[in-house]
Amino acid sequence: MLVFMHRLLFVDEPSLPIPKVPANQRVTSITVKTISREPLYRPFCTIWMNLSKRQVRLCSRLPLDTLTDNDELVLEIVDVVTLYWNPRRLEIRYTKGRNYTAARLYYWILHTFMPIILEISYGYYMLHVGAIEVGNKPILFAARSYGGKSTLTDYFLHRGHTLYSDDSLGIQKTDRYYYAIPSYPYHRPFREAEELGYYIENFATTSTPIKDIYWLVKSQQDATVEISTLKGVEKFKALKATIFVNFMFLRENHFNFLAELSERVNIHAISVPWDIERLSEVYDAITRNLSDDS
Repeated sequence: MLVFMHRLLFVDEPSLPIPKVPANQRVTSITVKTISREPLYRPFCTIWMNLSKRQVRLCSRLPLDTLTDNDELVLEIVDVVTLYWNPRRLEIRYTKGRNYTAARLYYWILHTFMPIILEISYGYYMLHVGAIEVGNKPILFAARSYGGKSTLTDYFLHRGHTLYSDDSLGIQKTDRYYYAIPSYPYHRPFREAEELGYYIENFATTSTPIKDIYWLVKSQQDATVEISTLKGVEKFKALKATIFVNFMFLRENHFNFLAELSERVNIHAISVPWDIERLSEVYDAITRNLSDDS
């Protein structure tokens, strides 16, 4: 399985599909395997959080605000699975809870643990957005919870566009540009807890600079589809709502990242009528706006 441009090798469960990667592109492999007992004493933990209808916390042997890319991490998902990241061995090990299933293992690693690993161990930033490719560049869809990201992403996919992210997108800074890192090739048009969704063949396998983000504004069924460009603090507020997991010890990093990203990309507000029959109008407005901006 290709996850944020890293190949996950599941030793004890059936392997997931691996999209074809360009021959000249280097991909790091991470091994995932089960263990019978917990290997890591973890005195420093976040508070318990409710994620996907489960109680979850992140732990380490060191204070979380001092972590470096060489430090081990533990993600506890109550009654399901406990995940252990060893950066030196490039391994994710896990112990099974009473409600463990292979499908839940895949979900928690792809959807939650890999984004955390990438932020802490690799210096990525994670945004809670949908992202597809239009005209050979990634377009990001941001909104508040149940604001229509997945539905709009699904519509673009059915129009033949390439998927970058269904839910969480990796961002990596290189020089003056912020690159979109494709997440994993699964899509959930309707949100179900602990489900990846269905496999997408048309999935991006290269990172590309970000230029445009669309902030979806839920509107009345008969509202006009309109696009405006956000400025100043409004851009920052829209981006702030896209942070994937807002751990306290990462907030300063997130603030600095969002402040700089807001200066580097275009952020557009688009009114989205709450009527699935009008998604074609939203699609046309976005693709026209991109054409006009090119």
